[in-house]
Amino acid sequence: MSKIALKWRILITIVLLGVAIYAMYPPLDPDGDGPKEGKLSLGLDLQGGIHMVMDVQTEEAVEAELVLLKKQFEQQLRKDKIKDAVITVFAKEHTVKFEFGDRVERDEIAGVLEDYPFTISKDQDGDKFVLTAQMTVDNVRRIRERSLQQAILTIRNRIDELGVREPVVQQQKSLTKGAMDRILIQLPGIKDIKKAKEIIGKTALLEFRLVVDGPGDRSDLLQGNGGKLPRNTEFFEDIKSRAGKPIQWILERDAEVTGADLDSVRVDRDEFGRYAVGFTLSSTGSKKFAQLTQNNIDRRLAIVLDGRVQSAPVIQSRISRSGQITGDFTFEEADNLMIVLRSGALPASVIPFEERTVGPSLGKDSINQGIRSILLGGLLVIIFMAIWYKVSGIIADFCVLCTMVFLLSMLAGLGATLTLPGIAGIILTVGMAVDANVLIYERIREERRLGKTIRSAVAQGYERAFITIMDANVTTLIASLVLLQFGIGPIRGFAVTLAIGIVASMFSALFIARVVMDIILARPSVNKLSI
Repeated sequence: MSKIALKWRILITIVLLGVAIYAMYPPLDPDGDGPKEGKLSLGLDLQGGIHMVMDVQTEEAVEAELVLLKKQFEQQLRKDKIKDAVITVFAKEHTVKFEFGDRVERDEIAGVLEDYPFTISKDQDGDKFVLTAQMTVDNVRRIRERSLQQAILTIRNRIDELGVREPVVQQQKSLTKGAMDRILIQLPGIKDIKKAKEIIGKTALLEFRLVVDGPGDRSDLLQGNGGKLPRNTEFFEDIKSRAGKPIQWILERDAEVTGADLDSVRVDRDEFGRYAVGFTLSSTGSKKFAQLTQNNIDRRLAIVLDGRVQSAPVIQSRISRSGQITGDFTFEEADNLMIVLRSGALPASVIPFEERTVGPSLGKDSINQGIRSILLGGLLVIIFMAIWYKVSGIIADFCVLCTMVFLLSMLAGLGATLTLPGIAGIILTVGMAVDANVLIYERIREERRLGKTIRSAVAQGYERAFITIMDANVTTLIASLVLLQFGIGPIRGFAVTLAIGIVASMFSALFIARVVMDIILARPSVNKLSI
């Protein structure tokens, strides 16, 4: 290898180690009470906090959808001047029953219902002509799933007010019957379960505000407005960020239309057949919104949920009772925006299924024991390698330290949460970190026994051990990725640290150890290697 190539590899090693140390420091809070100033977030099992499982009554969301459809059908009947029809909702059966005094009227409404997700059946009860519309199984499942996602989004917005770092709010994965309608909530560092429950169950605030300026950086927006906010305006933060910095908007202080004025929100299509989000306002909201949009065509209207801007579409025309938010949406994007608009309130009641407070003493003891285990295990590995492989063993020990630096820096950079199983993964990584070096060193010893020069033996040792190292580590990496994809809770914490540790250990053994070895062998006078 040329001296220029070696210098570049040395420079790459130094830069990467420097970046890794900067990215990970300080790893934890200096006072030991939690990651308040550190880069690593501690999980619930280490830091303590609140663990809750909430049961979402998704059947209520299905019933609410049926009631909404009933209102639409009543409007249709008034439009068609059918006065003697009776509409009844049977929530448990997911059906809407119509009773008409005329067969023609029944058949006319049956034609209208073909555009709705119902299974239609006709019957006659005495002098009444009955039409029964039962919601399809697929549509019931879709409503339940959507209501669960809405509940998760709303609860997550509530938790943001607590200032919890790395909270867990997700659908509970379980094979237990009914558990798929439950939400797992973990709030590390929070001890007041009463306060947490109050905030989680609080009603959301949805507002429509006119945009004065933005989006942009706060200082740039102020500079563009003479160094101060315009009169009757406020700063609002966007849900997204740019280059790690929050995106700001300047919005009017008064919100003339709020979530209380919404009647319904749905995924729709615009005049070009593209996905859009349609909404319907109440009678009072319609009047306010019509005046607001008519006077502000071509201006942006920000949709603000809990003080954060979710979207800011341009007003294209006067909107009264109903309107659309258009754009180049995919179905998923339109559906997500619909969820945001409807997340002003929980779609169904949420009942605590399980709740408990995890004490901080468990976390502190676990951290201390975990650190002792890592230090003891690492020390034993270092001593063994130094005794067995001498100078080459010291190089392997240096690689172990590099692996730990890379592992902690990547955990910090990815925003991963360190859990007790995660510490177990780190301990396992320490043991695995020297595997590749052992394979390489044994290959070098074999080449030396065959009479090859030290430089040739080192080159052949790395080349021949490479395939074996890749096979062993890639199969373990695949297993860890499977655990990460399908595991829950502690399993995912273990899988994250194991996967990152495998990648870090392979880089240290195949790249950094080779760089150190080449530095030693760069001098022509060297004709043997302590191995």
